[in-house]
This record gives sequence, C-alpha cells and structure tokens, in this order.
Amino acid sequence: MRSPEVSAERLDVTIERVVFHDSDSGFVVASARVDDDRTTLVGSLGSVRENERLIVTGNYATDPKWGRQFKVISFQMPDLSAGGIRDFLFSGYLKGVGPVLAEAIYRQFGEETVSILDEDPERLMEVRGVGQKVLRGIRDSWEEHSGKRHALGIFSAWGIGTQTIRRILDRWPNIRDAIEKVRSNPYVLAWEVHGVGFLKADEIAASLGVPGDSPARIDAAVGYVLDMAAKNEGHCFLSRGEVCGRVVALLDKSAPDTLGSPVLPLVQDAIERLRIERIITEDDRVYLTNLNDCENGIARHIIRLLRAGVAAVRSDLICQALVRFEQEMRIALHERQRMAIEVTLANKVTVITGGPGTGKTTIIRALLASAGELGITKIALAAPTGKAAKRMQESTGHEASTVHRLLGFGGDNSYDESNPLDVELLVIDEASMLDVFLARAVCRAMPSDARLVFVGDVHQLPSVGAGNVLLDIIESGSVPVVRLTTVYRQSPRSFIALNAGAILRGDTSQVNLTNETDDFFWMPVPMAAEDGRDLTSAERCGLIRGKVLRAVGRLLQRGFVPDEILVLTPMRKGAVGVEEMNQVLRDLINPHGRVAGKHFRIGDRVMQVKNNYDKDVFNGDQGRVLGEGREGLEVLFDGQAEPLVYKGGEMAELVLAYAITVHKSQGCEAPAVVQIISTSQHIMLQRSLLYTGVTRAKRICCLIGEPAALHRAIATNHVAERNSALRQKLAWCP
Repeated sequence: MRSPEVSAERLDVTIERVVFHDSDSGFVVASARVDDDRTTLVGSLGSVRENERLIVTGNYATDPKWGRQFKVISFQMPDLSAGGIRDFLFSGYLKGVGPVLAEAIYRQFGEETVSILDEDPERLMEVRGVGQKVLRGIRDSWEEHSGKRHALGIFSAWGIGTQTIRRILDRWPNIRDAIEKVRSNPYVLAWEVHGVGFLKADEIAASLGVPGDSPARIDAAVGYVLDMAAKNEGHCFLSRGEVCGRVVALLDKSAPDTLGSPVLPLVQDAIERLRIERIITEDDRVYLTNLNDCENGIARHIIRLLRAGVAAVRSDLICQALVRFEQEMRIALHERQRMAIEVTLANKVTVITGGPGTGKTTIIRALLASAGELGITKIALAAPTGKAAKRMQESTGHEASTVHRLLGFGGDNSYDESNPLDVELLVIDEASMLDVFLARAVCRAMPSDARLVFVGDVHQLPSVGAGNVLLDIIESGSVPVVRLTTVYRQSPRSFIALNAGAILRGDTSQVNLTNETDDFFWMPVPMAAEDGRDLTSAERCGLIRGKVLRAVGRLLQRGFVPDEILVLTPMRKGAVGVEEMNQVLRDLINPHGRVAGKHFRIGDRVMQVKNNYDKDVFNGDQGRVLGEGREGLEVLFDGQAEPLVYKGGEMAELVLAYAITVHKSQGCEAPAVVQIISTSQHIMLQRSLLYTGVTRAKRICCLIGEPAALHRAIATNHVAERNSALRQKLAWCP
C-alpha cells in the first residue's frame, strides 16, 4: 500500500514565538518569520525554540477560527555548513554562549565553526572566554542540536511523528545507528518499534525508494498479517493459504485472486525465509514465534503439573471440613459444589465453570476454608483485572491481586519457572479473560507441587488478546472440569440469572421483558415516531442517550452511588459509543468538578488503558481523579491505599470510565448495570456480548435500545472460531 504523492511548499523560517507546545505529542503552534513576512506554523515540530531556524515542508490552509496557517508535514534543520552558522551562534541555543562570545567565536573561525564543533570542539578554547565549563556546555548543546534535533528533522521528513521518534530513540539510543537502521530497512520499525505498523513503515519505505517487491517488504507484510490476525481476531496462527491470501490482498490490489498474483511466490519465499527467527510453521499452521511459544509453554507447564501428581487428601477429612464450613456460614452446599471442592483438592489442575449465580464464589470460599484445615496454608487468589481481584477479595475475605501483580510484572522480583511462586494453591478467577500471554505467565510460575484452579464462565466473551485459553483447556480433556448449572442467587421475582440463561440458549420467548420483575428492566426505543415517520439512526441514538440518563438518574435517586452503576455499550465510537456516553454521563454525575489535566475533572471516574509496570497499574484498572498538584494528576485506583501521580504523556494512559465497553467490563460486577443495545452498533450485536453485559449485574440490570437490536443480539450466535492448537497440544498428555 503506497501513499500518493502530495505537492507541498518548502519554507526557510525562523521561529519568533512559540504560542503553544504540547510536550506529549510534539504539536506546536508558532509564529515564524519568512524573509520579510510572518506566518503561523502548526504541526509536529518537537521542542522548537525561539530564534531557531528550520526548513519546513507543508501547505497553507485557512482555519475557520484561526485564519491562514502553514500546516507542517515535515521539517529539517538547515545545513549550517552552507551558511547560517553566525545566526545560530547568536540564537542563544548553545549553553553559555551570549552575543559577545558568539561574535568572538565567529570572528575566530567564521564558516569553519561547523566543522570545528563537529570534529575538534577543543579548539574553541582558543577563543577568550571559553574554558572547560563553557566548552562542556557548548559541546552538550551542539550534540543535542546535531543529534536528536537532526534525527527529528530526518525522521519527520520521512513522515514519522514525534512520539514515534521517541520510541525509535528508546529502542536505539545511538542516533546514528537509529537513522542508519531505518534508512537501510524501514520495515525494521514494524518489527521492533511499538506504535509503528507495517502501513506506516511502508509509506516511509516508499519515500526512501524501497522497491515494492523488496524481500524486506514482503517479510514485514507477512508479520503484519499474522499480528493483525492475533490482535483483531484473536488467532494464534493462520493457515498457509490464509497468510498468502491476506498478504496478496494487502500488497497486490489488482490481483483477481491469490493464485493469479505475481506476489504469491514472493510470499511463499518469505514464509520460508522467516522461519525460526520470526515465525514458526507446524504442518499447515503459521505462527508468529511468540504466539507459538505461548501455546507450547501453557501446554508444557500444565502437563508438568499433571505429571507431578498430588499428595492424597483423605475424603473424610474434606467432608469434615466442609461440614464445619456449612455450620459456620449457615448454608447447605449443593452436591455439585461439594464435588467441585473434592475434585480440586484431589487434582493438580482443575477448571470450575458456570454462569452467574451458580455458586462459584461459594465454592472458592469453601475451598479456602477446607484447604486451611487440611494444612494447605500457602494460598493465593488472583484475577486478570483490578476490578475482578477487588471483587474476589471482598467476596472471599482473602487477599487477592491482579495476575500481573502476583507475578511481579515490571518489578525487581518477577516469577517464572526459575523463580516459582511460593504457593501450594493458586485460584485464578475470571479465567475466560486470560489470553495466551497471561496464561503462560501463570503456568510457568507454578511450582510443581502446587494446585492450580481456573474459575470462570466459558460462555462470556473470549479474551481481548489472542487465544481462547479456558475453552481450550476444557475441551482438551486433559484436566477435570466441574460444570455448574444450578442457579442459587435468585428470588421468585429475580430474573437476571434466568434471563441470562435464556439469552445464552437463544430462547427469546423466555427472556422476561415485562418489567414486572425485581431486577430486570427493558426500556425500548421505537423505530418510528408517533406520526408514523421512520426515525433516523441519529434520532434513535438521541432517544437512547436520553433513556440512559433517565435510568442512571433514577438509580441515583434510589440510593445507588455512581461507582455502583456500570453503563455498558459495545463500541468506543459512535453516537452511543463509550466516548460520547462518557461526556453526557459526566455532565450528569460530575458537572461541577474542577478541571484537572487536559481532559479530566476532579472526581472523574477513570480507567487505565495500558499496562504501566512502573506504577503497578494495568489495562482495565479503574480509579478516581483526586486532584492536580505540582507533580501532576493524582489518581486513586480501586484497591490501592495511596494515589498515583500522572504527568506529561502518562495522562494519555487514562480515559473516562463512566461508561465502558462490554469487553472492558469482563471481570467486573456492579450492583446496577445499564446496557445499550443499538442497531447503530449492529456489527457487535451478538449473544455472547449481550450475555456478558447482563451477567455483570448483581441487583439490577436495565437494557436500553431498539427491540430489533435486542432480538438480533439474542439470535446471533456466530461465535468466531479462534485459531488455536492449545487443546490438541494439551491432549498429548497421557
């Protein structure tokens, strides 16, 4: 995919005043001098300074609010060896060099000053006023100018933004090495620098004249296709034919079919060339190496645990422990719940799966009590998200953490096969959320003499990342599985669990939408106005937004606090997507919060959307903005005692969380759930998504949307098959 050529102007400018500078993105608004005229520059210019000279490329455009501006596409530093060094010396850029010293240096060396600075800066001490201290300042300033600023100019000319340049220089701190690596093979960016995909690398390669049939281009396209299949579809691998077809479609738009494309043999060669270092082929399967390693690692470590065996536990002692638990809790365990605990204590790896209200939490509590009485004292509980871990801790009374924190991700003491966890029993809740990366990390950290228990609802949405780990483990037949079907958490007028079951079966007739229940409510939006006119999608979305606000308002009036209300919607974008709903909900819930940071108010509910190992917070963790101090934005996350400080680019890791996607809600539970079901998000209307949202509710579930959208979601059960060989690899275990 090659970008078309765009004509652009080149201007030689001197920055007079920096009007606005965003240090996170490098976006700048600056007043600049062009010969005898002045213009306003807007664009990614990095950390420009007043009196600095630049060569900018771009186009003039008229903004309705700000008038005529020059929109910068790229920029570079002027070649000072061809003139302009005198102006540079007087610009104040070199530390310790004022006008008097600038004049003395230029009088001494003239236009040779550039080569002096580059090759023999010690000669500057020939100038009166330049001692060792001043020389160090000049040298450091010049290196910054001719180094990173030079790299900024070169990379910018190649169409690379400031944030990506930072990542490149983080990956290759030596500036010359970084420039040379990218120049010699721009596709190395797609392989090794986060945030630069194949499409951007392809644009850069085109600008550098890399031919379209370059082996490096075909190699990168194969990697891109496999990576996108993992990120967007959850596949651990693609078949050879699928890889070839997708790469041909990407690179050869004119090909009538895969077999007729001249790109096909190049792709086949690339697959062979990339084997071992970048990809793995197993029979007809083509993996990225890291995904194959994950599958193999999960299988290998689960098999290791199974083969290690488990110390026998007398059944009469288990029975006695459970009787004492029942007496203390004043409950009677169901036969299936008793069996789950006995199976768990008798095996090294166990899966306990069931829907809402089927007693999973009660089983965990009884398991903890029984294990303690049987001398199993080193017990750990964990879940993939902070919300799920907090709920697990509150419901069991036992300390629980995220899987990331349990394993010490990003810390000085991380756990793996060479440094296993000090546990005898590990329980992972919400295990359907485990992708292959996280599941491997759990399995490899397990000591061989410990028990591992996966608890989860296999009918929820699969993990956001690649794989379908819980389902694969269940269907492998290699470990015992306890399936819970009896619903305990309901009253005669309670329909959350019953409706969830009907949705799961696709039985529309059994979903109670009468609003004559204690906990399940349906607020339909009509397809037509009262006068018979068909409502537009925008009008229906407006009605949905209004009903969501009314529903949340009523819940607040009934005594629910904002943190107890979970508003769910399938997508981020759109008129009833997360981004839009967050704005309208914030105006309802936190209308008068003082502005904090660029996008937040004090009191805002926020979510972390990127793993940050330095702060020990992870994707999906939620918290609240407490304020803004000198150091930055202060956020207190659920389950943490002290607030964390966010500054600069770190704030981009936070988003509002008054509304979240159904995918992000996995692992959460809330007393009240308001879920949007809209025809405007038709591509996301499916049974597993609706079921997942409904099962987040503990006391009240309210669905809002068009009847057609609800019926379509219930009827659509196109569960996308994820390409994974984990179940086969686990089944190898005798």
